[in-house]
Amino acid sequence: MPTAEDPEKIAVVISELSETEVFKWLGALATQDLTGNTGRLLLRRWVELDPAAAVNWLEKLSDPGVRQELVDVAAVAWSEKDMPNTLIWVESLPDGATKHQALTDLGYEVARVDPVDALQIASQLPASDHTDGLLLHSLAQYASSDPQQSQQLALSLRQGPLRDEALSTVATVQAKQDGAGAAQFAVQNISPGPGLDRAVIGVIQLWAQNDLASTAFWVQSFPASPIRNQAVESLDMISPH
Repeated sequence: MPTAEDPEKIAVVISELSETEVFKWLGALATQDLTGNTGRLLLRRWVELDPAAAVNWLEKLSDPGVRQELVDVAAVAWSEKDMPNTLIWVESLPDGATKHQALTDLGYEVARVDPVDALQIASQLPASDHTDGLLLHSLAQYASSDPQQSQQLALSLRQGPLRDEALSTVATVQAKQDGAGAAQFAVQNISPGPGLDRAVIGVIQLWAQNDLASTAFWVQSFPASPIRNQAVESLDMISPH
């Protein structure tokens, strides 16, 4: 049986095991050791070989803490080869922390190729910092490919700090292609406060890389304020000396 003495050797050995051997090794591990490196690698290997059998075994584990941690391992491993069926499985799990964490992790994987689907996953999750993080990450990915639609999605959120953060995220990403449009969008839609300040600085830093003169002209229009001082400092750091 693989031991923890040489992690690289363990990984190589496990990657060559048959399904029968994987099941045997997992059965030899104590419950508390299943979430260790060897247990995780064994489960990932089983998912590669037969995901349905692997998750069926996983769902029958008696320790809820171990089961919760390994659901994440299985979901991410399965998603690398079959995201649709992984989502079907995770969405079929009983509602609770295990399901929510797995969906969040899958959401980040989905966002790389389809941020709209990732946003849909985020909409299924209860409000939390993790859900907000997935939403903002997915919006940022979406804004890179479709600034207008991502703006509309951000604007559709309920008024509050999360909406301002989402608008700030979208504006900052948009500034890579359209600094003037991003600046206008930010000041017209984000409530005065930290969210707007972050958006302004983010827009300036990206807009100035493509059009320093227009960025500087915009900053000069700011009334005297702390954010104007920050903006000027940001420009000074970007401007060639």
